[in-house]
Amino acid sequence: EEFYGIYSAYSFDLLETVMQEADDSTSYAAFYGDVLMRKREYGKAAQQFRLALTKDSSNYEVWEALLISELSSEADTAMLASHARRASRLFPLHPLPYYMQAIVEHDNHNYERAIELASRCEKMGFDKGYLEVETYSLLAACYNAMDDSRCLEYYQRILAMRPNDIPTLNSYAYRLAIEEKELEKAEQMSRRTLQAEPDNPYYLDTYGWILHKMGRDEEAMKYIERSMQRDEESEEVKEHWEEVRRKLKIR
Repeated sequence: EEFYGIYSAYSFDLLETVMQEADDSTSYAAFYGDVLMRKREYGKAAQQFRLALTKDSSNYEVWEALLISELSSEADTAMLASHARRASRLFPLHPLPYYMQAIVEHDNHNYERAIELASRCEKMGFDKGYLEVETYSLLAACYNAMDDSRCLEYYQRILAMRPNDIPTLNSYAYRLAIEEKELEKAEQMSRRTLQAEPDNPYYLDTYGWILHKMGRDEEAMKYIERSMQRDEESEEVKEHWEEVRRKLKIR
């Protein structure tokens, strides 16, 4: 309590002195890495955890801290994937290394491999909810990118746990619009996202596209135009604008 409380700045200075003066800094590297994580200096923290693992690679907590630090610092994805693969070989019953590999595969657009890895986390179960929402979000993103309606199941699971998750509400509503399913429900969810963030160009476009699918093109155009004003570079929004304009001209 003292260390992370009122004496934290002094304690940090002492620990930095220890690291500079110690004959074997690897003995203190994991502790120092933990301190740096608490200070949100993730890149420096990852360096310390890598140093600690050169001395002892059998401590899962250090591997976990390393992976989280590398992800948080946006480290080289190849390095993150390599460390995650090694951690999963050393500790095959822990889900986080598989989840980290799945993130890298998703970012590299290898969606089927990402789903395979994330599904391993799902099959392991979620101890007290650990990684549950994150895994469902990743699976939903992969299925959505593959234009696979199985993403809807995972959006539902996320919202069952976090009913006010605005990005998920938007993604779910937009997928329903694409598949032209439950449009009333989609409109209600999308309206909630705009109540939370009325100037978000993505949410404006989603709401406009849902209105278009409902045949309310004049209303739709207002929202899509507002989206274009806030994000002039989006090709998808431009396509939506062209489609709605074409429908209005036909009428």
